[in-house]
Amino acid sequence: MTKGPVKRGGNYHARKRVPDDVREIIGKNELWQSLKTGSRREANARLPFVLADFERTITAARAKLHGSESPISSSEWKHPLTVQEMASLHYARQIKHDENIRDSGGFDFLNAMGGYRERLQLIASGRATDQQIYHCVPVAMQIGVFRDNGNHDLIEGSPKWRHLARSIAAAWLESFKRSAERDVGDFSGQPQHPDIDVNANIEPPLSIRELFNEYCDERERLGISPKTRLRWTPAIESLIKFIKHDNARKLTKKQVIDWKNKQLGEWKVATVKRVHLAAVNAVFTWAVENDRIASNPVTGVRMSVPKEARSREKGFRDDEALAILRASRNHKRSKKEAAKTAAAKQWVPILCAHTGARVTEIVQLRKQDVFERDGITAIRITGEAGAIKERHYKDVPLHPQLITEGFVDFIERSPEGYLFIEVTHGEDVGLKADSKAGDVRRWLKEHGLVPEGMQAHHGWRHRFNTISWEHGLNARVVDAIQGHAPRTAGENYGDVTLKARYREIKKMPSYDLK
Repeated sequence: MTKGPVKRGGNYHARKRVPDDVREIIGKNELWQSLKTGSRREANARLPFVLADFERTITAARAKLHGSESPISSSEWKHPLTVQEMASLHYARQIKHDENIRDSGGFDFLNAMGGYRERLQLIASGRATDQQIYHCVPVAMQIGVFRDNGNHDLIEGSPKWRHLARSIAAAWLESFKRSAERDVGDFSGQPQHPDIDVNANIEPPLSIRELFNEYCDERERLGISPKTRLRWTPAIESLIKFIKHDNARKLTKKQVIDWKNKQLGEWKVATVKRVHLAAVNAVFTWAVENDRIASNPVTGVRMSVPKEARSREKGFRDDEALAILRASRNHKRSKKEAAKTAAAKQWVPILCAHTGARVTEIVQLRKQDVFERDGITAIRITGEAGAIKERHYKDVPLHPQLITEGFVDFIERSPEGYLFIEVTHGEDVGLKADSKAGDVRRWLKEHGLVPEGMQAHHGWRHRFNTISWEHGLNARVVDAIQGHAPRTAGENYGDVTLKARYREIKKMPSYDLK
């Protein structure tokens, strides 16, 4: 049974016993809250509001008990709302509370509020002074609740603050009318005040960050693009910082366009389109497809990327490739250099040159990924070792020059595990691989071995294709070696065997490294 305010120390407190059916969910036998006053008169004025919050807590617990959620009593409303949204939400909460009382019995809050009717009418009419608004407990406390929830930051006495006070007072009065109508069996009444919309879809906020993480979690479970989270996080954080909130439901197309334009002032056009805009569009498309939001605010936001004028080939020329491979072969480990870093500088370039693999695929090779079958020594590039772009493994035979240069001897001398990176339990292999690839890239640049406009590692992948065309390698086999998808349905039939791959790999010329 609900009791009056109880004095503890210098202040009065509200107290309510928690019903047995929801006691385990709430985790308490009684609900207590300070009324923040030592005056019994003030405590009695504030008591109904706190008791109403207690009722909402109990209602929400019952909803959870029965496997449902009540948005009216949600505790997730910590985001900016308009005056109309706050008034509509407040009205809906009082009507919901009135329904709960009629269903279960309990403290008749709306009836207890009847003594405030004249003051509420004065405020709703706009004739009340700021002091009268401030001293009207129902309105002042509700404005404070919305402020504490982060729904507004209005300055007391400002026109918008007074507008909010008028709308909240009107919401109280409208809820009184509905309660009186229901007392005589009339459930047809609707609010007439223009700030109260019973059809308003005021949903709890939906975090953009949470959507992004759920999107990444799903892709990682499926083994798709495991580096998405790392690559796209800066774009998502940039958007949130720009719009100054983290509510996906509040994101508008105009905000996306304004953010895109700001990014264009800081990044290359291609980066904005293929990373920043692509990230946000992918996440919101996924959210729509999974019924998390109704529409994608990025839809229709497009941009053209002008083609870059190229002044040279995509891959390394013969002299450039020779310079890198000779420097790599002759690299001597310094006293301060880690053994695996020195090994990466020695072997990663020539492995990329003779396999056409991506640098991170090579850097995250393990000893067990090198094997021999039917007299052919090969490496297996697999997602078990770390992140790879394709979801399936690929076996790449070693070019004879790699055997001659001593790569197999290097493997035999190496301890079990990763050949070029140190990975302890729980560490991200992809991050370690990226870091080691960066070490090799910086080393090549420091020695002036990376031509202007070239990528230190990806140039090998382009060169591998170029050399394969020059020497008449089978295009389907080359695609299989590099992990490219079949170009036709017919090419999807049959397997490109290790023997077929080795037959083509042997056609690739060796490099004169002397």
